[in-house]
Formats: sequence, C-alpha cells, structure tokens
Amino acid sequence: MDMSEKTRENRLRRRARRRRLELTRIRRRDPLAWDKGLYLLTDRDGRPLGGQAADEFKITLAEVERILALPAADLETLTRGRR
Repeated sequence: MDMSEKTRENRLRRRARRRRLELTRIRRRDPLAWDKGLYLLTDRDGRPLGGQAADEFKITLAEVERILALPAADLETLTRGRR
C-alpha cells in the first residue's frame, strides 16, 4: 500500500467515525483470496450496513468514499436495513 492510499484510508476512517461507523480493512494474507484489499463498513456494534452478512458487504475504498458522501438521510436508510 503506498502512502497516498494509506492517507486516503485514514481520511475515510475519520469520516466514517464522524458518522458513527467503523471502517475496517480485511487483513487477508493470501494474495489469491477474493477479498484481499477490501474493506468492511460497520456500525459501532460491528454490524455491516444494509443488514447484509459481513461476507456480502466487503467493498473497495472507492465504494466506501461513495457511501460516506451520501447525505445523512440516505446513509440512515442504509443503516436502518440491518435492524
């Protein structure tokens, strides 16, 4: 991971925290694993957004950025799906 990607990840992690979410990087060591390099966006209790199973909601940094750019009402709709 180069420095600009790490900077972007940290910026998105702070943005997620402000919205009461947690951004977690999948820590796979196997370079052939399908989810290596992906992220998980969860609420503070560790539940993925949208009510999906954790394995179904592993996303890229670009997708995290797109989700966190949503207005608060739209993001609330996503988080409501998991209850």
